[in-house]
Amino acid sequence: ITRKERRSEVRVTYVSNYLNRHQIPFCEAMHAKLEGQFRFVQTEPMEKERQDLGWKLDGSYEYVIEFEKDPEEAKKWIEESDAVLIGGTSDRYIQKRLDEEKLVFRIEETIFKNGIKDVLNLHKWNMIYKCHYRYRNKPVYMLCASANLEKELRHMDLYKGKMLRWGYFPETREYDLDALIKAKRDHLEQSGVVEVVWCARFIWWKHPEYVIALARQWRDKRLPIHATMIGGGAMYDDVRRTIQVEKLEKHITLTGPIQQEEVRKYMENAQIFLGTSGREEGWGAVLNEAMNSACIPVVHEKMGAAGYMIRNEVNGYTYAALTSCESIIESLADKLQRENLQDVSKRAYESVIQEWNAEGRATLLLKRIEELVNR
Repeated sequence: ITRKERRSEVRVTYVSNYLNRHQIPFCEAMHAKLEGQFRFVQTEPMEKERQDLGWKLDGSYEYVIEFEKDPEEAKKWIEESDAVLIGGTSDRYIQKRLDEEKLVFRIEETIFKNGIKDVLNLHKWNMIYKCHYRYRNKPVYMLCASANLEKELRHMDLYKGKMLRWGYFPETREYDLDALIKAKRDHLEQSGVVEVVWCARFIWWKHPEYVIALARQWRDKRLPIHATMIGGGAMYDDVRRTIQVEKLEKHITLTGPIQQEEVRKYMENAQIFLGTSGREEGWGAVLNEAMNSACIPVVHEKMGAAGYMIRNEVNGYTYAALTSCESIIESLADKLQRENLQDVSKRAYESVIQEWNAEGRATLLLKRIEELVNR
């Protein structure tokens, strides 16, 4: 049997810091499609902060190799696979493979996460040369886990013809879409209040304070809009105190950190998903989950996932400034009170079901790997 005929025997290894719930659906799809010829090499334990936020995984996964526990097996898979994916960990795990010019796919969100500070940082440019420029003519490809990264690479004339649009692909659920949208509508008609869901860590670059600013406007204008803020973090107590002091309880509810199943229930009830992270948000997998739950997304245009997943005013809305966000949400809330915006909700849902999901991206990537391997 020739190599070109042995498509099912392509072997792929994914090297990353640790397996998390956003990666599991993709890994499960790869494991199934490759009939066991797939491994995930985990290079470090998960941080306690993320475990406390519900990221800790229950159970084991047969395709996971912990590098510290079985370095020889991990190295064997890394060196002998037809293709290796790497993201979120050091190049030292794949340096031998890079030196031997074997097929590698990098997974990155952004290079200039800190904007102009990174552009002016000599250390950053040394890293760009070491990891990217020196491999321009080698079999090293890029899975762009944000629209921002694709733009950066094009400006630097890197990975020309060697980029795939990528992202993070949490669990995709198939709903009875008409029933889901009807339930949202019934909830709105019963309460008379438009529900907005916000889900993130309470840290500065996720901008939970933006929700406070919006809620002040809803209170002052007496608008029937309510936001549920899901998550915890360094700014949580400050946000909680501000809500109490400014008497915003009617417009904001805090849940604290909750399990993923509960998060999805809030999304299934909400009409709008609000994303306040900017370019610091490499991707933002919560957007996948919200759109999969048929929420109308309203997110900052620089959020990594926005440029790929959202077609403005078709399956969601993007904004550049908080004032624009305020106008969009108030306009949507007014329309939702008077008419059914199911077309936008449906298109948001269909974007995930038809394109931005683990199964589809695994198929796309394997097709590309097979093309390169079977040249």
